[in-house]
Amino acid sequence: MTGVAAPPRLNRIQRLSEGGCDIVRRHWVADVVAESLGADRLVELTAQRMAASSGLAPPVLAVDFEAGWMSMPFISGVQLGADWWHDESSAAPVLGLLEVLRALPAEQLPVVHLADRASSLQRRLAGLAPDVAQRWEQPLERCIREWGSEPGLAHRELDCFVHGDVSTDNLLCQGDGRLVLLDFEYAHRGHRLEDLAGLVVSGAVEPRRWMSWVPGQQHMLFATLVRTRTLLDGLWTDLARAMTGNAAAARAH
Repeated sequence: MTGVAAPPRLNRIQRLSEGGCDIVRRHWVADVVAESLGADRLVELTAQRMAASSGLAPPVLAVDFEAGWMSMPFISGVQLGADWWHDESSAAPVLGLLEVLRALPAEQLPVVHLADRASSLQRRLAGLAPDVAQRWEQPLERCIREWGSEPGLAHRELDCFVHGDVSTDNLLCQGDGRLVLLDFEYAHRGHRLEDLAGLVVSGAVEPRRWMSWVPGQQHMLFATLVRTRTLLDGLWTDLARAMTGNAAAARAH
């Protein structure tokens, strides 16, 4: 599995005291950057509120679109350890959270075809950093071929609530052991195994482990999702760096 460097942090987090309570204010990145990367504020709010109703995420307390922020209660916890998947007792709560997430209604979320999203990121990257974009051409071609030839990835199968950025960075473990999911800016309606693929990539989970989590007849499909998520993470990271490192180009894009 090909790893990619950690992406730059785009949204700014501020911890505040308000009315005697600790809150977190999430300041969004500029609209032009968010849109280019596939983030959507309205979708983020919708998805987080839905997840919060099932105890999977902090509730949204306030929103100011003009100022570009949303606030939520401060959640005390630690990030999910990188070795969470090595032991079934620690993996079980994570897999259980994904099952609850998948069961949320997805009708209010837009359908996202990951091969299309990868193509869009590649085009934007090519406009800003052609040499960087070129190294993703072959992985993108493979992704498009695999999505086109895999019946299980047809549009009719893209009907599940997907967080879109599940990773060890976005999962907090509270003192009582409960897990809380953060950062829903890439939420959408997609394949039910997408978020698991994201965790596999972010945690460098070995195939021998994830194969026990996925039905045998879906191993090839899941491997395609893992390769797609690796591609998306690489494109996203390179595009974010190209845009934030060249403000004039980002504004014009």
